[in-house]
Amino acid sequence: MQTNTSDLAWIPASFKVISRSNGYMSGTVKSEEELGSLLENHKRATYTSFNTWSEHKKDKFKRRLLWQVEDYADDVPVCVEKRAILACQHGKASKRPTAEEQPSEHVYSKKRLYVQRGKKVDCPAKLFIRHVTRYDTFSVKGDASRAKKQEAMKRLKEALTQTSPATSSFIHVKFPIAEAHQNHIVNEASCFKGKMHPQENMGQDRDSRQQEENMGQDRDRENHITAEQCALRVELNKIMDATYLCQDIETLQKTKEAVADIRKSFIGSCPKGNGLPLLSKENQLMRENNQMLRSLPPRVRKGKLKGQFEIYWGGAGGPK
Repeated sequence: MQTNTSDLAWIPASFKVISRSNGYMSGTVKSEEELGSLLENHKRATYTSFNTWSEHKKDKFKRRLLWQVEDYADDVPVCVEKRAILACQHGKASKRPTAEEQPSEHVYSKKRLYVQRGKKVDCPAKLFIRHVTRYDTFSVKGDASRAKKQEAMKRLKEALTQTSPATSSFIHVKFPIAEAHQNHIVNEASCFKGKMHPQENMGQDRDSRQQEENMGQDRDRENHITAEQCALRVELNKIMDATYLCQDIETLQKTKEAVADIRKSFIGSCPKGNGLPLLSKENQLMRENNQMLRSLPPRVRKGKLKGQFEIYWGGAGGPK
């Protein structure tokens, strides 16, 4: 699969790109918040999901001082404080034993069992996250000769044994783009946090195969839709940031109601069968009533339920 520049419009401005090659892109962000925004945008834009493969935090007394981390080098001593590797959810498949050993005293009949196919298909795509500390006061910019680096590193090690030098930090991220994934189809089903109905998932796969057959068609329209979606997410993120700052209760309530109305009309305009929850008015009232009943004490709840039962069946005398 090929990825053009417009497919990467989802990358937030806080991500400083360092390089892109062999199906991967690497760069840096400054904080955990920016990292979370980057990973969420990556998940939604690429229709992929990742699970933790390994996570390791360096011991304070065993950290290595380096001049370069992966493809990041700025003539400043750095140290990797923590590293995490996330693997594609369709990653390494478990190997089933080819033959099972049976006890020699007994002979068991072999039964044919249906082995359900798992989602693991040996996809090699991985996402790498490194939390890095910089020792800016020991920079050798302008004269990065080997001798200068050795002298600066020696002074840094001596300073670490006596004091705590001034530092700054950043997070180095290396994530896969479309061509890094193998052996599986990337589709919209990966976006949803909850499980999808099997028939709906089959429909998503069928739509994906059709899209692959007609990939050359409607490319301009798809790119335009993707760009508009990214622009909408940017505006929604700005609203989300503003909610932490607003202190006016009336403004918050009106905004909440307006956003709820927009969400309902927005979901209504989406294609049917997209897996998004859209409750009818009756189901919504039933859900609110059940939530109210669960909040009541047991004795009061029993009386409420008895009253509803009599109303439903036409009074205390039973059904009419």
